Amino acid sequence: NPFAGATPEVCDNIDNDCDGPVDENLTQQTTCGVGACSGNTGAETCTAGSWGNDTCNPFAGAITEGPFNDPTCSDTEDNDCDGFTDTDDNDCMILPETNCSDGIDNDNDGLTDCADQDCDGILGCEYGTELSCFDGFDNDADSLTDCADPDCTGASDFSVFDQFEDGIIDTNLWTVGGRTFDAFGGGAWNYENVEIVDATDGYLYNHVWGTVSGLTYGAESWLRTNYDFNDGKYHTINFTWEPNFAGTDYHVNAFYIQITDAYLIAHSDHNLFWQQSNYIGTSDLLWDTNSTWKGWVFENEAAPGKLNWSITINPSGLARLYDAPDASGQLIGEEPLELPYPWYIRFMMSDGTSSGFPAGDAWLNLYNFSAFNSCDTDNDGILDDGDGNGISGDNPCIGGNTATCDDNCIDTPNTDQADMDSDGIGNLCDNCSQTLNPGQQDTDNDGYGNICDADLDNDGVVGFNDYNLFGNAWGTDNTKPDWNPDADFDSDGVVGFNDYNIFGIRWGTSAPWY
Repeated sequence: NPFAGATPEVCDNIDNDCDGPVDENLTQQTTCGVGACSGNTGAETCTAGSWGNDTCNPFAGAITEGPFNDPTCSDTEDNDCDGFTDTDDNDCMILPETNCSDGIDNDNDGLTDCADQDCDGILGCEYGTELSCFDGFDNDADSLTDCADPDCTGASDFSVFDQFEDGIIDTNLWTVGGRTFDAFGGGAWNYENVEIVDATDGYLYNHVWGTVSGLTYGAESWLRTNYDFNDGKYHTINFTWEPNFAGTDYHVNAFYIQITDAYLIAHSDHNLFWQQSNYIGTSDLLWDTNSTWKGWVFENEAAPGKLNWSITINPSGLARLYDAPDASGQLIGEEPLELPYPWYIRFMMSDGTSSGFPAGDAWLNLYNFSAFNSCDTDNDGILDDGDGNGISGDNPCIGGNTATCDDNCIDTPNTDQADMDSDGIGNLCDNCSQTLNPGQQDTDNDGYGNICDADLDNDGVVGFNDYNLFGNAWGTDNTKPDWNPDADFDSDGVVGFNDYNIFGIRWGTSAPWY
């Protein structure tokens, strides 16, 4: 009897019922889950003596627990079936704001970045002041960012600064390179970019050179900033540079200063070395009027030596090149920039030779490069800290000057910086625009400075009642209980003869006063 001794099949990897298959058709019900998922059911099957392939899903019916203040955090139910209920669940806990400058409410408490007290005291979130005016963040959580925040009035900061003093090109700041051209044959040409340590003044040395040949050939060398000045800020860039060449190399030494997206045109023709004119993404600030050679070209003339120049770039896309620091001196070049492209500053040079011309040896040295951002609170193109010394208003524009000086009317646009009385306060915001009063004292807050306001009763006319009020104040000073500061027209702390003379000048006049 083939079935003698057979027993019901159990999960033991033995053919208990002697029918050939092992552990066949064996299943058993299972349960799983906690919290809202408690009591979920499924089944598992036996294979080779072991139970497995359980179909019970411990998270069937689970819902999200949290975030904080959500009803699921106070219903005494483990809604997400993870074994933790309400505030014991991390999803319902008030966790710290893990990143204070990413624009995300990391802890789901309804407060983002610096507005969350978790970030109080974190770098960039010092409450009450905009810590950085050029980082793109609202550091003090007042909904005003960078230069739009009054905390930043007059702010300035360096974006690029390099004095080339250690002999190592800082690749975080600069990209350098060059190329040679000898499509028609000829001798070898070379280029190099080297930072030179000098006891007096270090510099970045860009050099091209080559031998005499009867055929046309040449090379070019360049360096450009890695900083993209198309960042919505106002920039002033000061630099010292030196275009130079060997005494006998008088053929086509060309030097360029460009605002560029870093593109380099292909050299399909050998003359393109010396025809680097404006093309898409690149604007030339320095060029020659010669129709053949582009750039600043030296032929049969002496090198100019070291030049202290500057560039300004504004957010609307206008770049200007000046032959003196801080946007002073003569305007050399002015170019509109293309807004969709990056704005890198590139210094470039090229040299070459051909039949009948000497060997080439030319170089461009760059010294002391510094670029700083500055706020322009009233967006009139005159920077709050126009001289870039980090202090707004210490050197206000006067005498019609609009460069290398601070905006004389920070909150009111005045592109001409007109200042009739030369007191450093622009006409449009000067409370006595024709009378010198740099302190702008206005003790009665009527909009007219004390120096031109003898209308003590504020009736719009300087008359007998004002005379009586002035008489009452005569001889008093700011230590007396009957002191009337409005009658101290010269703001020296005493109502005396000078104030009497000012009153006499204003006698019988009516508003407005200047």
